Amino acid sequence: MYFSTGEVHKITVHMYNSQLEFRSSMKEIVDANANFVRVHTSHAVNVLNVDSIHQLRKEVKMKNGEICKMSVRGMKNLEKALKNNE
Repeated sequence: MYFSTGEVHKITVHMYNSQLEFRSSMKEIVDANANFVRVHTSHAVNVLNVDSIHQLRKEVKMKNGEICKMSVRGMKNLEKALKNNE
């Protein structure tokens, strides 16, 4: 579904029913898979699992109901990626 960062060099992968934490960087995650787009300093989402975007609140809702914050630049990147995936 999506990745988030908390502590330094720790990534949490948020899946449908569970979470897993491991050591990596957000850059490595995004560079390794074209389906992931960085939408915030601390979040990268899988464009295939995006349910909706709320532009005013700068949030992206995932198919499992979780909500991630987006930056203005992240929102533009996500919208571009979603258009390319259509």
